Formats: sequence, C-alpha cells, structure tokens
Amino acid sequence: MKPDRVGLGNLLEKKMTPIITLFGEPGAGTSTTLKVLVGQYHDMGISGGEIFRAEARKMFPLETSTESLRKYLKHAESSNGDIDRKNDGKLTEWMEEKAKHRHAIQATVEGRLVWWLCRENKIPSLNVLLFCDPNVRAERVAVRDNISKDQAFNSLALRISNDVDRYYKIYGVAGILNIHNFHVAVDTGTYSPTDTAEIIKRAYKRLIGHPRR
Repeated sequence: MKPDRVGLGNLLEKKMTPIITLFGEPGAGTSTTLKVLVGQYHDMGISGGEIFRAEARKMFPLETSTESLRKYLKHAESSNGDIDRKNDGKLTEWMEEKAKHRHAIQATVEGRLVWWLCRENKIPSLNVLLFCDPNVRAERVAVRDNISKDQAFNSLALRISNDVDRYYKIYGVAGILNIHNFHVAVDTGTYSPTDTAEIIKRAYKRLIGHPRR
C-alpha cells in the first residue's frame, strides 16, 4: 500500500502534528539519524530499538549486547506477542500524545514497525526508510557490538528474518521492507548522518507543508 499523501495534505485542517518515523534494517543508521534530529534540530525523539535493547540488557545483564538481544528475541517469540504488544503500546501512546497538539518541536520515532503503528492508529506520519549496502551495515554493527564482521553479518540476517516472521504472526503485517510503505528513502551509505537528517527535514517540509527551522 502506498503512503497516503492526500491525508498528509489535510493535516493542517485536522490540527494534528505529524510524526516522523524512521525504519531500517539493523545497521542502517536509524538510531544515529534519530540522535542527529534530536541534537541538531532539537526534535523530541524516542527509539523503539533502544527500548527493546534496554529490556534485553535488563533481562540478561551478564551477556554481551548481541547475546542479550538474541536471547531476548527468543524470549519475545515465546511470549505469544505479549512483549511486542507491550513495547509497541508504549511507542503508540507516546506518538498519540505528541500528535494531539501542534508542537513547535517535531517528534521523531525510530523502530521496526512504527510506520504501521501510525497507520493503524490513524496517527499522521511521514514514514522514512533508511537503507545501505549489507556489508556497510555489518561493519557498523561489528564496531558497535565489538564483534567480528562475519558474526555481525549472520546476526543481521537472523534478526530481520525473525522480525518479518514475528510481526506477521503477531499483527498479520507482511512486507515490512516494502518501499511503498514509506514516503522517503535515503541511502545512509551515500549520505552522512547530518545530510540524511537534512534530507528528511526537507522532505517533511515539502510533503506536509509544515516548515520548521
């Protein structure tokens, strides 16, 4: 399904502030881009991925970041969707609150399924897909998690496969990587985090007609 650009054009009438959602496969730079938007543009920001990783560290404090995440994912899979629904519920509540009023400061959310949560809950949003070469993503994750590139490559393939299966089983969502779910796509292997944030802000102004800074 293609993004509802007509709906975006009517946001001012509805007196709602659209959310910027960031989605990308692990290592694509969503967390880094969120940090730039929060730090440079003073956006309000929340990371679904960080919520997930924080819960993983809390449950498996003695494990490495990669291993704690792997075990937490396995635990989430065995919870019949309860853990995902709880974490996604936190994100949805946050986004609904920020969309209710016309803020001077924009809200940005990073996460695997935030674009879909916005659509299902009728929260206005500009959905952004970040992507780059798989080798680049593996190199980034290897540095971040202090593991080898081969380990990172295998971990990334497993994570996105698990995500696709899990979201389909829990919510019936298929094609989470389909580019038609997004208004904007940026290659973070070509553009720096600062340039990526600038592209998103320009797209936000152009598509939604809600300029800021």
